[in-house]
Amino acid sequence: MQNNGLSLQKQSVDAALKGDWKKAIDLNLLILEKFPDDMDTKARLGKAYLQVKDFTKAKKLFKEILDKDPINAIARKNYELAKEKNTVPIKTSANPKALIKEPGLSAEMFLESKKVFKHDLMAGEELKIRSTKKNIKVFRDKIQLGECQSPDILTALNAAKEEKAEVKAFYASRRDKIMKIIVRCTKPVFRAEKQAIKPYLKKGTLKEPELEITELDIEEEE
Repeated sequence: MQNNGLSLQKQSVDAALKGDWKKAIDLNLLILEKFPDDMDTKARLGKAYLQVKDFTKAKKLFKEILDKDPINAIARKNYELAKEKNTVPIKTSANPKALIKEPGLSAEMFLESKKVFKHDLMAGEELKIRSTKKNIKVFRDKIQLGECQSPDILTALNAAKEEKAEVKAFYASRRDKIMKIIVRCTKPVFRAEKQAIKPYLKKGTLKEPELEITELDIEEEE
């Protein structure tokens, strides 16, 4: 997404966090004019429509997401809420702002998940990250979710250690067993956007999928 789109995205997230749903709707509609197939924006817009009780529009948007990604549990939950003409309280333990990419300070990382949780991970949920000379491991509490062997990100994390910079990892989205993680650092150690890092999984694992973009949603796990 280009700079203008990222700016609108940040504004829409800020509006949602403040409970200004009308503004969030207007901003997400602007983004969809430029990026009509952006599932992340559709999810945020659908959530905003839920909050203002425009259930018809919310249901339509979540159905569009499910048509593309039938196993998207959060979209399924919100679709059912829209059908039932119901809303849910907002949970603020996840950090959706962590999913907004910043040149040099953040990067996408793909890994093959080893665990399937009873409850869905939330977009923006902070995870633990640990790097070695050969790979990067990601944990939820003490449970390892999976690992990645991207040379570019390993190099960046080693540079972060040398610079004594803080590194954090946040869950972004998932399709089947392939999970997308946003890695953030307090110092610019990652490559610029034009040199996008390609996922590098262990031999014999799946190729990079076309991942869904999960809503920057903050919901309570059931």
